[in-house]
Amino acid sequence: MSTETKPPANPRHWAGGIDQYLADNNITCTSATPIEAGTSCYIWRLDGFSHPDHPPGEPAVLKCADSTPKFSDDAVSPARLSTE
Repeated sequence: MSTETKPPANPRHWAGGIDQYLADNNITCTSATPIEAGTSCYIWRLDGFSHPDHPPGEPAVLKCADSTPKFSDDAVSPARLSTE
């Protein structure tokens, strides 16, 4: 049995990658850098972050929880998802 050593690039329920997610949510940035952390959450540093509802400022962090851990098909509990 082989074990994955590299997590998926983005949550499995996303139709596209991070660029598509940002475009779909009217978010622009100069770069979206993934931060390797967590077992079921995905985190990116957004340099040059811009969104109509937020004033420009320092780099932002985008954190997205997934209902499936990165390295298994087991469900993540709803209680944990509410805090991630």
